[in-house]
Amino acid sequence: MKLYLYLLGLLAFALVTSCGGDDETSEPDTPPIMESASASFDGAALNITGMSGKIVDSNVGGWGIRNLELILATQDQGVLTLGVQNVQLQSPGICVRNGVYQFTAPNSECRLIDGDAYCNEAKVRYVDASGGNWISRLNVGTLEVTDCDIDSSRISGQFSGMINKTGFSEKLQIEGTFENLIIAK
Repeated sequence: MKLYLYLLGLLAFALVTSCGGDDETSEPDTPPIMESASASFDGAALNITGMSGKIVDSNVGGWGIRNLELILATQDQGVLTLGVQNVQLQSPGICVRNGVYQFTAPNSECRLIDGDAYCNEAKVRYVDASGGNWISRLNVGTLEVTDCDIDSSRISGQFSGMINKTGFSEKLQIEGTFENLIIAK
């Protein structure tokens, strides 16, 4: 009798599990959103091998300061860092306001908070494989945020301008794009 009940239970289990997928409708496969970035120095393309991004929020004198940092690793062992500082009352999430950020912010884009100037501005830094430090400080250029998707934590935009090697007069024209970069908070 035990054998009969065991076989009956096994048969019932097989019937229930074999019919499970008949009435289900499957969701269509959605292609993954791909991250991409490109950059060039004096017109020569850099090979971007990895990318990441992060947001750091702080509060100074009642103002929200949001710093966005995008990090692009290059095949030649260099690291290109794109930064945006956005001074405003911040909303939750990862976004900075869409718009153009200058390498050197005009006074109208700055706020004097507790005796220090905080500006809506961009900065670009490149550290080459030999440790050379290239910066955008006091140079002409822009970084434009064209899209920031708070739901998927992704940001897109473009940048162009001059960077110079710290301690040297050597300058490079830099330009590039970033699309759908994932930002961590």
